[in-house]
Amino acid sequence: MSTPTGSPPPHFIVFVPGYMGSKLRDRQTGELVWVDVPALLSNIMRLREKLDWMFTALAYPNPDIQPAGILDQVIFMPPLFKQEQYGRMLAALEKMGYDIDPEQLSSSRPAAYTFSYDWRQDNRISARQLGEAIDLWRRRHPGAKAWIIAHSNGGIVSRWYIEKEGGKDHVGRLFLMGSPWDGAPKALETMMTGFEVTLLRLFNLLDAQQRSREIIQSFPSFYQLIPVCNPFLRNLSNEVVDPFSDFGWIEGDAHKQMALDGKRFNQELGTTLSVETLCFFGARQPTTNAGLVRYAAGDRWSGVEWSANEAGDGTVPERSAVHPNALEKLPYAVGHGDIYVNPAVLEKLEWELVRKYRTVSGTLAEAVTERLKIGFEPGKDFYEPGEEIRIWASIHDKETGVPVSGGQVDVSVILQQELVASTPFSSSEPLATLRMRESEEIPGRYEAAFAAPDSQGYYALNALVQAPGEPAVTLEELVLVEREPNPAWLEGLHSAAIDHAEPPDDEPLAEDRERSADLVGEEDLSLEIGTLVDSDEATTPADTAVPEPPAATDVQPPLTEAQERYLNCQIEDHEVLEPLQTGEIYTLAFSVDLIAQAAAVVFDGERVFTEEEEVVKLAVHINTKDFFVHTTGSQTLVVPRKGKSKNKARFDIEPKRPGEGEVTVVFFKNNNFIQGMTVRLNVGDPAKGAITGVEKVGRSPEGAFAVQPRDVSLFIKNTGAGFDITMVGVVAAEATLPLTLPQLDQMASRVRQALKDIVYMGKGSAGIQVYPKGTPMPADVDLVYQSHITIPADVNAEALKRLSRAGYLLYQDIFYGPSASAEANLLGDKLCELASKETLKIQIVSQEFLLPWGVLYLAPEYDPANINPSCFLGLKHIIEHIPIQQHMSSMQGTIPSRPLLSVGVNFNTDIDSQLSMSVVRDQQAFWKGIQQSGLVQVSERTSGDEVYQSLTGAAPVDQILYFYCHAVSYQLNDPAGPGSSYLKLSNQQRVSLDELRLRASVKKPLSGSPLIFINACESAELSPLFYGGFMPYFTSRGARGMIGTECETPARFAAGWANEFFQEFLAGDNTLGEVILKLRQKYYYQDNNLMGLLYALYCDGDTRIDPGIQL
Repeated sequence: MSTPTGSPPPHFIVFVPGYMGSKLRDRQTGELVWVDVPALLSNIMRLREKLDWMFTALAYPNPDIQPAGILDQVIFMPPLFKQEQYGRMLAALEKMGYDIDPEQLSSSRPAAYTFSYDWRQDNRISARQLGEAIDLWRRRHPGAKAWIIAHSNGGIVSRWYIEKEGGKDHVGRLFLMGSPWDGAPKALETMMTGFEVTLLRLFNLLDAQQRSREIIQSFPSFYQLIPVCNPFLRNLSNEVVDPFSDFGWIEGDAHKQMALDGKRFNQELGTTLSVETLCFFGARQPTTNAGLVRYAAGDRWSGVEWSANEAGDGTVPERSAVHPNALEKLPYAVGHGDIYVNPAVLEKLEWELVRKYRTVSGTLAEAVTERLKIGFEPGKDFYEPGEEIRIWASIHDKETGVPVSGGQVDVSVILQQELVASTPFSSSEPLATLRMRESEEIPGRYEAAFAAPDSQGYYALNALVQAPGEPAVTLEELVLVEREPNPAWLEGLHSAAIDHAEPPDDEPLAEDRERSADLVGEEDLSLEIGTLVDSDEATTPADTAVPEPPAATDVQPPLTEAQERYLNCQIEDHEVLEPLQTGEIYTLAFSVDLIAQAAAVVFDGERVFTEEEEVVKLAVHINTKDFFVHTTGSQTLVVPRKGKSKNKARFDIEPKRPGEGEVTVVFFKNNNFIQGMTVRLNVGDPAKGAITGVEKVGRSPEGAFAVQPRDVSLFIKNTGAGFDITMVGVVAAEATLPLTLPQLDQMASRVRQALKDIVYMGKGSAGIQVYPKGTPMPADVDLVYQSHITIPADVNAEALKRLSRAGYLLYQDIFYGPSASAEANLLGDKLCELASKETLKIQIVSQEFLLPWGVLYLAPEYDPANINPSCFLGLKHIIEHIPIQQHMSSMQGTIPSRPLLSVGVNFNTDIDSQLSMSVVRDQQAFWKGIQQSGLVQVSERTSGDEVYQSLTGAAPVDQILYFYCHAVSYQLNDPAGPGSSYLKLSNQQRVSLDELRLRASVKKPLSGSPLIFINACESAELSPLFYGGFMPYFTSRGARGMIGTECETPARFAAGWANEFFQEFLAGDNTLGEVILKLRQKYYYQDNNLMGLLYALYCDGDTRIDPGIQL
């Protein structure tokens, strides 16, 4: 979408507050937990009780606490910060022209939202919730990107969302305000001492300082604020003390693990900035920057002597606040808690948000008169003192574009805002007006150059343009003159030994603390507090009436966390504390609500709705082996985009036996699995209530997208004594499959062996036989599938017979085995009937139930003399297999290709010489041609070390990760174990699963959410036990899914298939599932080649490249 002159690109503002900057509310009672000072002081006799309640509620985790808007009070939290109310920022944005009321959005004004979050929790969680909120707002503003203004910890949350949760595709600009990239020493100081004054000195009489220390140490996010790179602690021997290995400051394994995770968090986040980022930071405020650790017995710390200097904003040192990769680094003489309301900061912010876009493309000032089009432009936006500033102007006829000569352009340079620097600078006299000269080479163009002033600041360049016979026109541009920070100054902060000198006499920090402490004297026990006043303002006398606190001005948008909804299960007309009884019938009612009941899981609602839908209907299915279900068929649950469901889905159940039983309930939309829940119910045990547990089953809602319809879905869950299977489609059915994991392993292995036999099928004078790998064979034998793409008819007939036999036995074993129930038989019949119709989209969502579904041969009867290839499930239908595993993410169904699609290709170049073929060279040439198109960034790797680097963030972010190499997969019963499974790259270098977990931890997500394609021997030959294999490793790291082979694949076929696959898939005309089916059918019906069935899709079949790349 083009941006009209005078308007910024389509965007909306998201303001993310800092630590303790969001209110927290008890979701059960509605009471404000953080922070309601008037309520705390409304009855001084109950103050201790209320403080006890507040501290108890704030201790993490507490699932009853939820965000409730941004803070609208001034908060004093020495020694951490003093924080202005965020409402002043919103007022400034409204003045700039933004609409801050989300319920009354104007089509002519851009929107500004606030994102409140639970600042106690892991910042990763807050980042994912920020992504959910932005997804919601993006639907309101199609085509617009989020511009994030983030204060303090809000910047950490925002950067994690951008860099680790896919936010870089949805965020246009990031404005960081006092946000650290390497924590702040004051965080550790606060964790050790608590808040010296928690809101009011009065509270310290009630031991609030010690209580605050205890609760802070329960917050995972606080550990993520401890510096990792800066060695800020030393001992008396001037040796560095590492708080992440020397745990003398903290007790308990849980706290130590949180500290280590905080370190991992910062290491994983790093300093990458993938979107345009401006960094505002405070300077010249006394800031804790180092500490001297003293020890007691047993290596415990007896205390830390903290030292401060003026290199910071009072909380965050400049070293950490100055992001090394920010586009602009903007210092101001301002404190941490009020940087976002500082007039100079707001003036710069207004320029960046509004004023600079009253130009063309944000850099060219332009005026259009009745006859002329006039432009004015500097060479760039920022300069160092003394650097040459080159400026241009142009005058053209508006209608014809003919240049206009003989004009006069005078430019004056005016200092608009002096830039407060961390190092002294000298001021210069204002520059005289410059007259631009007309270019001799380019008619209608006027030029000038001058040296940037010595004084750092924002300079307005005002151009007075006088064309012959026309009135004068004034244009304005703004440039920044800033000196590059002194590296020695930054390095000195990083490595200097602790200065033990006394603080300077004029240090204001202690004065600020004393003033804040004096807000309420120890005798002012009856004082009622509204909004706390600034420390520079006079306090209200005790005998003066204090007005009621103003109504909250923070108008909250419909944030995901504020509108968090739950799938509830209730037992109607039954006391939940009483057990169920055999012989009785109970009604289970399932609904969506804003309040969680006794059995509830979070509702993944955002992936349910398309942009146009306000209400959806979910099909609800129940499956259980422990209860009779007297309600036939599925039930419908009507869910609006917001609020409660319109109805309840009810099922009548009756216990089969005493003891604990399970009920699995699955929710579908258009036959596409949404999520499920397993409810454990107690029958007959008087010591327990009716509901003993609930578990969420389903794909993560992170980065979720609106689901697309499926023709048939199978949901399969391991119950421990078999598998519950639910089929949803034109007809619905449920059954229990009495299969064990070893049985599944054996069944899958039999099918894969049949596939492998075909790979090694040879034709010679002795006829058609299988020659297993490594066995001698006659010289005249041709291993047909390894030597040819087009397969002779007689070889194809033999292959069909072998594979159909294995596929039919698999079908029989699943649904018609010796212990199979009538329900399982019926489900098998229905699946066969559906598969005989037109091409279907089939979704299989399973837990520990991995089978080669594409080879399933669905026929009413097996007739070896009349094999029908279309009875193979994978030759007629689109099949997507989505395994349920912990931390498996779902993400948008498109892989964005703009500005460049990033592809990592990993080859074993030894294959060509080993097989006397050019299969690797051919693929390298294929990818080289794609790279030359200029539309795809291709990173080629051939060694194990290069692969490890690509998976640890030390390489370009891959959106597609392709492997063509040897591979070996071990099962649980193999002596080596599944962890020894490996990919073999060039020069015999192995990339094993165990080594991947060690060198590229699953805790570090792959930021590109790549599609993985392992085109190798045995790459997808995973045991149904599921937890050993490459696919679980990659998906646990955030990969969107995987394409793998069911067994060893002929090298020639694998190379040709891959090139055709990528040619089709990159074009974007077909989805991933459609491309795979198209190629399977092409190779079989044109070339008699069944090898396309070797490829398994563990990914959403609707995935596609957008926009497509025409090569």
